[in-house]
Amino acid sequence: MLSRGSFLPRCGLAAIMQNGGRALDAVDFSSKKRIVAAEAIYLEGSDIMECCTDAGFRANEGSYQKMEYDRCMPSLLAFARRVDAEMVQQKDGGQIISFEEARQSVMRQLKNQ
Repeated sequence: MLSRGSFLPRCGLAAIMQNGGRALDAVDFSSKKRIVAAEAIYLEGSDIMECCTDAGFRANEGSYQKMEYDRCMPSLLAFARRVDAEMVQQKDGGQIISFEEARQSVMRQLKNQ
């Protein structure tokens, strides 16, 4: 979802839902082009974790803070074409779902926070 700078579907969709908006666009994982979010095919729970990293930062008081990306899990990738999602699924696992299923998954996750 594109939520003013977010190109990761789960994070973007969560931000949109928390702020009362609606998802208009997503970014196709294969081509990196904008696509209509509601028409996209999603792959949830694959081994591809684009936003997870070991990166951290030094806090103002000097302590080192590790960044946590649990809101990005399970992974969620958007595709314009089902065949592209199936190819990634064969290599990296996950479940192919619709936009509505992705929205419901994010909603459940937000309720459990």
